[in-house]
Amino acid sequence: MARPAASRRRPVLVAAVLIPIAVIAAGYFLFFTPSSPDRLGVSAGGDGAPSSTPVPLSGDVDGTWKASPESVVGYRVRERLARLPASSDAVGRTNAVVGSVTLKRQGETIIASDTNFTADLTQLKSDEARRDSRMRSVGIETERFPSATFVAASPIELPATALSGAVTKVQVPGDLTIHGVTKRVTMPLEAKTSGSQIEVAGTLTFPFGDFGMSAPNVGGIVTVESNPT
Repeated sequence: MARPAASRRRPVLVAAVLIPIAVIAAGYFLFFTPSSPDRLGVSAGGDGAPSSTPVPLSGDVDGTWKASPESVVGYRVRERLARLPASSDAVGRTNAVVGSVTLKRQGETIIASDTNFTADLTQLKSDEARRDSRMRSVGIETERFPSATFVAASPIELPATALSGAVTKVQVPGDLTIHGVTKRVTMPLEAKTSGSQIEVAGTLTFPFGDFGMSAPNVGGIVTVESNPT
């Protein structure tokens, strides 16, 4: 997430990674893949470096933090050919994510309010263009339902230690909208600071039917084995 400029200090534009607020969607899968990308999550070290040493936030936390261009939303689902499961997951992702969260320190806590993020699902890309094309009219039907949103139901209280660089876990109730259907969900999130950036990662698995979607099925031959994440 990008830090806001404050009037009391010179403007600074800081890019940071928002790893997905919500990992969502469904697809139509015609071709199996030999391997899948790693699952998304907060990075191992400062500014994405492979290190286990926590890196505290540098500077003032107060202000509105916006999703950076490196933000990611995506889906993951296991596909099946007849009775044989695929050896890997079908995965699609997009960086077309906008939104923000307002943070304010109050004593020994950090209050996160006005949390909202929207993903443009028409920009989802997997390793197979024909799969991506079918998603426009099958499964999530991005031609009819081009976006997904998550809006937190209320302010979130975090301990001040969340700014230390260690991973903080929190359960966030909110409204998730996919396929034109809005459901109240509880999103499990991980958050951490890393120098000049704040990272947030979350995943949610749900049955297709919860959001009015039908599981992809190609003549009973190519289907999906798991609920989408």
